[in-house]
Amino acid sequence: MKDHFSKIEFGGNAKEFEEILNYHHWRHRIPFGNGFVTPGYLSDDYWTLSHFPTDLRNKTFLDIGSNDGINSFHAERIGAREVLGIDLYQDREQLLHTVGWTDRGCRLAKQALNSNVEFQSLSAYNIHELGRQFDVVLMADVMNWLPDLPTLIERASSVCSDTLIIRDGLIRKKESLPYLQYVHSPTYDLMFLPNAKFMEVILKQNGFKTVEFHKIHVDRLFEDWVMNFPLVTATRDIPVFQNPWSTEEIASVKPVQGQVLSKVGNRILLRGNGWINVDDVTSETFRPRGLFSLARKVFGDDVIVKLKRKVFRQIDASYTIFARR
Repeated sequence: MKDHFSKIEFGGNAKEFEEILNYHHWRHRIPFGNGFVTPGYLSDDYWTLSHFPTDLRNKTFLDIGSNDGINSFHAERIGAREVLGIDLYQDREQLLHTVGWTDRGCRLAKQALNSNVEFQSLSAYNIHELGRQFDVVLMADVMNWLPDLPTLIERASSVCSDTLIIRDGLIRKKESLPYLQYVHSPTYDLMFLPNAKFMEVILKQNGFKTVEFHKIHVDRLFEDWVMNFPLVTATRDIPVFQNPWSTEEIASVKPVQGQVLSKVGNRILLRGNGWINVDDVTSETFRPRGLFSLARKVFGDDVIVKLKRKVFRQIDASYTIFARR
């Protein structure tokens, strides 16, 4: 079982990060050095696999939908001289994409990093109220959650003086005619899906001269995610603790394939719940099929993605879009 947690185990002085480990709703894995990261599920690999810039020296940067701040802090790390992250920050910790998040994660990370990144609670529809321009504006995994896409793009464009970067997981295949499809349903938390031609047309209508599409290999991002974080199951209610060394039980839970995000000593962090004893659960990890892994090595990501889309009749694709003035 120990090997299941080797990729997420922290062996340093955990007590210096007590406030961070007391917070159980992290989404981002923000690195602090010495092998410690905040115990979320989205890492800096997201930045790399999304084809985001490698150098932002002397740029001003706006992160729309900043959440715990992983993209904001990364932008600062690669040279951005001023970074602002906005989201619908609220006091409650457990909220939904379309309602907002707590700002506790970004506040804790900013303090630990001694960062100059600023965060503000502001709707993406109201960013024109900032009354200023940014060299680079990033809107990552925001677009598909909101109901008025044309207004959203117009508002993001209005504060961007140079490059607008839009990364979203669901964009229809590129076709000759632009269209925007309504897909909302009681079981589907998305609102509208554009095709690539629609994005090209609307961005140029908002003053951008060039629009580039960079395909994202979502399969790789997903597989890295699920392989790194074991799933645990218990046959009875087990105690939940505030942090890895606390002795007082704060709740009880009976996890069934619950996701584990970190390990410190003999405690593991069960996503959204708190710390549990590793001996109270059985664990399992995801492994891709051997034939699929071999095919990827031989043929490469592009061929495998095309084959899967053909077999499963997938019509969505993931892109990072660079719109430049």
